[in-house]
Amino acid sequence: MPDTKLYFKYLDLPDGSRKYVKDEEAREEIAEIKETIKNGAHFIGKLISAVVGGETVTTLNDGDVPTSITTDEGTFVAGTPGEGETQLSNGDYLYVQGAGGKPTLEFMWTGSKLSEYGSTSILKTLAFKDSASGTYTPAGTNAPSAVTFTGTQDANFVNGFDQAPVLPSFNEGAFNAGALPSFTEGSFNAGALPSFTEGSFNAGALPSKAADTFNAGTLPTMTYDATNEGIAFGQGTLPSYSEGAFDAGTLPSKEADTFSAGTLPSKEADTFSAGTLPSKEADTFSAGTAPTLATAKAITNLGTAEAAAQTFTGTEATITVS
Repeated sequence: MPDTKLYFKYLDLPDGSRKYVKDEEAREEIAEIKETIKNGAHFIGKLISAVVGGETVTTLNDGDVPTSITTDEGTFVAGTPGEGETQLSNGDYLYVQGAGGKPTLEFMWTGSKLSEYGSTSILKTLAFKDSASGTYTPAGTNAPSAVTFTGTQDANFVNGFDQAPVLPSFNEGAFNAGALPSFTEGSFNAGALPSFTEGSFNAGALPSKAADTFNAGTLPTMTYDATNEGIAFGQGTLPSYSEGAFDAGTLPSKEADTFSAGTLPSKEADTFSAGTLPSKEADTFSAGTAPTLATAKAITNLGTAEAAAQTFTGTEATITVS
């Protein structure tokens, strides 16, 4: 049956502050655990069967309230023990052997119910050893190393032209025949006639008053946040009234008249070009250049060489032991 209780951990108040709540239920469970620790713990064996709710079961769940538990160590009861039985005490614990890949679960009697507190199925052999060892091969590569030569000698030798030779050249200057005289008559502008524009008339606006407004306000609210288990209070708002604004209107007005006197007729000045005389560019002559030789170095004595220390670059690896 699902849990119908609603839990909350804090209250959000209208002033913006948050108040946190102590969990009484958790405090009661912590008190049970403290009582169990105080009385010590006693192992009562591996579960064979138990009576829970009047039925005999071979598995247990957290929170079960058995009337009797039978293990390979004997029979233990919550009430008054009969012949061959032992009364359960706070701190008595047992385990339920897992089967088919299921974990081995551990339970402790708190005085009123069983509390599941762990599983031993995930603990392998290594968990019970003081030391372990395994093989490990580092992964990585050796970076190439530089070789430095000492005592080498070199000399120059010809290996081509720095600059190839250029033959002499001659270029005759171009001839410009000039331009004939030209005449352009200026354009004529007839001007503009005078003009008159009468200003527009504005009749103004009558006085007016905006409508009054009334706000009834809002009631206080309370909201429950089921996800975060919180309660928020809203203080609401008071009613309000706003009187409409008054507009005094505007007086009638008329824009100013405008008058343009126009412009007088005009004519642009005539232009005359006398042209240019024929001309010829100067001739050019280049005597060329002589070639130059290029040189390079060549080793004549190698000497000795020494390689730099190699650099090893590794990668992170995991050592697995069992």
